[in-house]
Amino acid sequence: MLRARNSAFLSVLQLVGACAASPGRPSTPPAATAPRADEQTIDVEPLRIRVVEEAGKAPEVEAYDARDLFDQAGAALDGESWDQALALYDRLLAEFPSSALVVPALFNAGLAHEGKGDWAGAVSRYQEVRRASQRPRDRIDATLRMAAVLAEEGAWDRSVAALDDALADKAASADDRLEALARKGYALVEQKSYPAAEAALTAAVALGARAGSFAAMARFYLAEVPRRQAAAVALRLPDAQLRADLEAKAKLVLLAQARYEATVELGNVYWATAAAHAMATMQEDMWRALVAAPVPAQLKPDEVAIYVAEVRKLARPYLDRALDIHRKNVDLAERYRTESPWSEASRQRIPVVAALIAREERGEKPGAGDLAEPPAGAVTAGDPERYVPARIDL
Repeated sequence: MLRARNSAFLSVLQLVGACAASPGRPSTPPAATAPRADEQTIDVEPLRIRVVEEAGKAPEVEAYDARDLFDQAGAALDGESWDQALALYDRLLAEFPSSALVVPALFNAGLAHEGKGDWAGAVSRYQEVRRASQRPRDRIDATLRMAAVLAEEGAWDRSVAALDDALADKAASADDRLEALARKGYALVEQKSYPAAEAALTAAVALGARAGSFAAMARFYLAEVPRRQAAAVALRLPDAQLRADLEAKAKLVLLAQARYEATVELGNVYWATAAAHAMATMQEDMWRALVAAPVPAQLKPDEVAIYVAEVRKLARPYLDRALDIHRKNVDLAERYRTESPWSEASRQRIPVVAALIAREERGEKPGAGDLAEPPAGAVTAGDPERYVPARIDL
């Protein structure tokens, strides 16, 4: 009989359970040597004097030092006037090459290049910081920042290499190691180097941090490993292969779900909405996979109709769960008044999934192609809060 013959296949469909619902660190100038009790020390930046002449006006004398240029550049950076900020930082570097503000100016110039989307320019500035500063803190901050920019550029190998440099640095703190491991895991996931990614992210989680963006980022990408592996599992005939594929896919989905739930539990709203969106997407993927699964070739025409109806009945809860999670994701962001790319992506998916459910309620049989995947780039895959930099204010 049909049910007996395919019960193993159909029972596996029920394996997947219901789903519940960088900053960088600013560098500081080198600490001054404490003066003796009988000494008074005043650090003064070199002063430049320039005569400004304009037609029809009396010449004016302009006096300024590196601090004046640094502050003007900082104001331009605040106003997102990237080219103006870069011009001022470069002027500081050219006119005051021995100033204590050189390294902070180089770092902040990197941020200005990032604001322009000039990743190569940003990387060049962070490399200059690494060469110019003797302070381990500056070196590590610039290395981590450079790795983040290289990842933004999609230069995964170079990003991983920079992160390995940071991890090998004896001056790296536990927070530095957490950030480096989380970023390295992300880069390796994007390269589909899943075993290496799992190792890096597991090491990040083992550091025990329960707060902060990078602790949540590590948990999120640890969940991404089985989710992406599950998405890559195709359902194939014959029956034995179909059952094996479905069981493998279901186990990966369950593992990913548990890891996403652990991400949500950390309480970081940004990464919690990312995890919820991923869980909802995973439910959508399962529905698509099931309704598109091949029908066993040995079934007779009347058996095919019964078989397809049974598969659709077991696939439907995945749509319901996807819709429920997307709605909860939007509610979560609204409750904390913190929108994210993923909460917005869930908002856009709600009408798509709801319309498909409505069609099923009307007795239609929509296919996998009717639940199109979100367009590529709708959600930035990594983007740990735009790896919020700490510009250097002194």
